[in-house]
Amino acid sequence: MSLLKYSDVLERWIRSIFPAPRTSLKWRELLGVLLLIAGYLAGIWLLQHYQIMQFVRPWAFVLTPLALWVWWMHRNGYHGLSRGRAVVALVVRLALLGLFLTLLAEPRSVRSTDRLSVVFALDSSDSIGRTSSEKGAEYIAKVVSNKPDQDEAGLVGGEGQHDEIGVEAVHAVGLVGVVPRLHL
Repeated sequence: MSLLKYSDVLERWIRSIFPAPRTSLKWRELLGVLLLIAGYLAGIWLLQHYQIMQFVRPWAFVLTPLALWVWWMHRNGYHGLSRGRAVVALVVRLALLGLFLTLLAEPRSVRSTDRLSVVFALDSSDSIGRTSSEKGAEYIAKVVSNKPDQDEAGLVGGEGQHDEIGVEAVHAVGLVGVVPRLHL
């Protein structure tokens, strides 16, 4: 294939992705989609700024200008839809693009609290010995009894020997829950 033929193929490919405008472009038309993009990015910024949501990969929002291409295809493509249906299709496409970009950025919900949650692990197996297990239970009971009221504490225990090592006493001083170890 000659170089001229490659340039024709490339030109047709570019025109299929970016069709020529059917009518002259007015700034008023472009302003709507630019305001939509600005509103979307402002909403994302507000979510992150007020720590409602954090994004693991915020670089994904660099792809937001793809909304311009979606709008350009809507404006200059040959879709054969009535005006109302075409506008609905554009809104759905832009909403899906916004959702896709948000998911690509991996949103994480943020929950802030002044409450401290601690989980104690207490091994009461035969390899540890009864005195060590009792000392561990006494330490946990001491720490839990001195904790502030808003804080939480939990216990993951050994092999069902909780009663022998005084875990009931630990539970009585304010543990949220006692979870026995599962046998797998």
